[in-house]
Amino acid sequence: MIDAYNAAHDVVDIILRYGYTVGSNGRYSRPGEPSSNGVSILKDKNKTYNHSSNDPLCSELNGIPQPRSPFDYFCYFDHSGDYKTATKAAAVELGMSKSSASAAPPPLDVAELERRYLAAAGPPRREE
Repeated sequence: MIDAYNAAHDVVDIILRYGYTVGSNGRYSRPGEPSSNGVSILKDKNKTYNHSSNDPLCSELNGIPQPRSPFDYFCYFDHSGDYKTATKAAAVELGMSKSSASAAPPPLDVAELERRYLAAAGPPRREE
């Protein structure tokens, strides 16, 4: 699922969506720091390398160099880092889940809405 999400999204488009800005020398800056220039684009891998330890997706945390993919940004910013939830949401977004069919139910017609309303309200009450 993660590979499919990454293949469907360009990393530059993704970082711009989450508030990163174009910096100088082909680099990008983290949100809130327009001159940080701490993000390098690895175009051939569709990933970034985030050099700044102030970036929540810093590639150098825990001493292990870790380039970041479009899915990493989606997971962090839209799902608070919860990979399980992000994976399910990505499946729905990409139409690769049974949930995607029920994600947006078809609109009800007026007669159906009225029928449901009356069924929920019960029989009319008589005023005494």
